[in-house]
Amino acid sequence: MHHFVLVLAAVSAVDGGLAPSSLNEQARFMAGLANPADSVLAKLEASPGWQKHSAALDAGWEKLETKRLEPMAAWATQEVVPSLDTKLPLVYLFGGPDAISVDVVYADAPVYVLAGLERVGSMPPIESLTPEEVTRGLDSLRAAMRTTIDSSFFITSQVSADLKRSKLQGVLPIILLMLARHGDEVLEAEPIFLDPTGAVNVGAVTPKNGVSGLRIRFLRNGVGSPRQLFYFSQDVSNEALPSRPGLLPFVKSLGPFNSFFKAASFILHDRHFSKVRELVLEGSQSILQDDSGVAFQHLPASKWQLTFFGEYTPQTGPFSDHYQTDLKAAWDAAPKRPLPFRTGYKHERGSTMILALKKATLDAGTSAQ
Repeated sequence: MHHFVLVLAAVSAVDGGLAPSSLNEQARFMAGLANPADSVLAKLEASPGWQKHSAALDAGWEKLETKRLEPMAAWATQEVVPSLDTKLPLVYLFGGPDAISVDVVYADAPVYVLAGLERVGSMPPIESLTPEEVTRGLDSLRAAMRTTIDSSFFITSQVSADLKRSKLQGVLPIILLMLARHGDEVLEAEPIFLDPTGAVNVGAVTPKNGVSGLRIRFLRNGVGSPRQLFYFSQDVSNEALPSRPGLLPFVKSLGPFNSFFKAASFILHDRHFSKVRELVLEGSQSILQDDSGVAFQHLPASKWQLTFFGEYTPQTGPFSDHYQTDLKAAWDAAPKRPLPFRTGYKHERGSTMILALKKATLDAGTSAQ
């Protein structure tokens, strides 16, 4: 069985009968953002450890905003959003805890579905930890965030190792940190699991044939209707899915959706992941990805309208054998569209993004006019 521990607030507060911290206060604390003076966490925010954490995250987040998030948001508003049904759910497989990318690009989506190999994790109330545990947890969070700030993606093995050393474990604290830093108000987080039919069950203990997960409800900028963010921890290879099959029917139950891929390890190029690739191709009205997502050969012009952004250059390192000559030919023949930010494995040079729109959806929209 898979166990998930999540405590939303302390049973009792520690200083002068103050109310237990809310989940949003805990998210702000981990994000290095000050809470109101009457919060039980305010005193902890005066500590040198938290002050160091806050200053470091301020600097890192400013770098992230300037180099990627702000230009990405402006680019998406002009080049992506006008082509989409923005009210559809957003599915981001292989993204791990990278909530910030989709929170920026798909700002109107009512539901986000993230998935990865990282554990869901646990997070006791901050005020229940010792000063040493708080410092260790904040240090681990900053370490886990370093690759996404510098490179735009998480490295599963590093995230798991960084957070294993503290009381703030798994993807939960990272996602809460990102939402808080983006100005969202966290309302609730609860442990869930998917049964083999894809039905959502609330519970901290996942059966052997279930998919462990997390559901977070939040308000964008503190206003509007609550949004939902799901995270599921699962190996989605063809060999692993039969023993824990719930993720695919769950995603299908969402109806049409938009898909996003970035630094996806070229998993969907592999025949061992054909089932999840078929799910994406069948259910997506749009796919926004770098070249590590769905292979070009699976996006035929008869079914998909493609727009290319940036430049297509060969991969280096462990993915150097995934160069797509057919994609290069199509890229060179297409109009050149700029990409004003760097992202994915080629974040130092040669970043790419591809917007694929399903033609059947475009044709239906034209017919309805």
